[in-house]
Amino acid sequence: MDKLKDSDIRLLLKRKFTSFAEFTLDSTTIVVDELDVCFGSARVDVAVINGRLHGFEIKSESDNLDRLPSQIEFYSRVFERSL
Repeated sequence: MDKLKDSDIRLLLKRKFTSFAEFTLDSTTIVVDELDVCFGSARVDVAVINGRLHGFEIKSESDNLDRLPSQIEFYSRVFERSL
C-alpha cells in the first residue's frame, strides 16, 4: 500500500473545511497554503483566516517529527487554534 503524502492529506483537510460552519458561513474566510510565521522561523501547512487564526500542520507517513516541538512553539505564538 502506498504511503499517504502531504498532498493527499491536504486535499482531505480542505474538503473537511466545507463541513465547518465557522469557515463556510463566513464570506471573509481565506485559506492560505504554506504560511510563514514568526518572520519565517516556521511555516504552517494550511492557515484559515476569518477573524480568527487557525493553523494546520500536516504530518504524512514520510515526515519525521524532529521539527515538531519548535513548530508547536512558533504556532502557539501566532494561532488561536492549531491542529
